[in-house]
Amino acid sequence: MTVIEKISNFVTQILPQDYFLIQVRKPKLGQKTKVVVVIDGDKGVDVEVCASVSRQLGEKMEEENWLDTAYILEVTSPGATTPLVLPRQYPQHIGRTISITTTNAEQAEILGKLTKVELLENTEESFLEVTPKAEKKQKNTLLPFNIFLKDIQKAQIVI
Repeated sequence: MTVIEKISNFVTQILPQDYFLIQVRKPKLGQKTKVVVVIDGDKGVDVEVCASVSRQLGEKMEEENWLDTAYILEVTSPGATTPLVLPRQYPQHIGRTISITTTNAEQAEILGKLTKVELLENTEESFLEVTPKAEKKQKNTLLPFNIFLKDIQKAQIVI
């Protein structure tokens, strides 16, 4: 099992119920290795949770000697400009402006307000409802439409 897999498994086990792991990466930082653990929560991320995960993970990594070199451990939440990667990340952003790039050539770039998220058992059928942002000179109201999550290549919240 790789170090990334060990970290991922451990973090998944210790996270509170409303939190989930987004990513673990291990970029080289000069002579040291940096371990970056990105977590998110259904209602955002509390700094105390990041600190707790960091403490527990650091102790586990030292105890079991997962890395044989000096390292920096960073447990963080996704930044405001970080793309959304898991279906579970969408509901907390209802009401916000979202930028979506789809795999469908007809509507490759979409900018609008995220108005609804339907996460279904069959993930192939899960979708977002987005109300497109109207041009400033446009007087008519644009109607919301659905985008299947499977058709999203990239999505991120616009600040």
